[in-house]
Amino acid sequence: MVEEWVYERPDFSASLQTVPQPETGFRSSLRQGIKLDLMYEGDESGAWMIYYALLDGERRLLPQGVVCKGEVKAYFRVLNPELRATVHK
Repeated sequence: MVEEWVYERPDFSASLQTVPQPETGFRSSLRQGIKLDLMYEGDESGAWMIYYALLDGERRLLPQGVVCKGEVKAYFRVLNPELRATVHK
């Protein structure tokens, strides 16, 4: 499982927050196992392949498929080792 790989060797950690969607009223959800490209605020370069592993309150890996709402802690792993040392430092 990718989440285990990220959990065992994270590059960094951060808190994630689901985002309200004003047009539909739905909130975005964070689901363990979904792979989303991430963007840095103000970065015009586009999206980056950075996988995450969602964690519980004790920083243990959440099970596959769990959906989180609100704020959740996560570990992250940059997929490209070259970019890990340059762009994402």
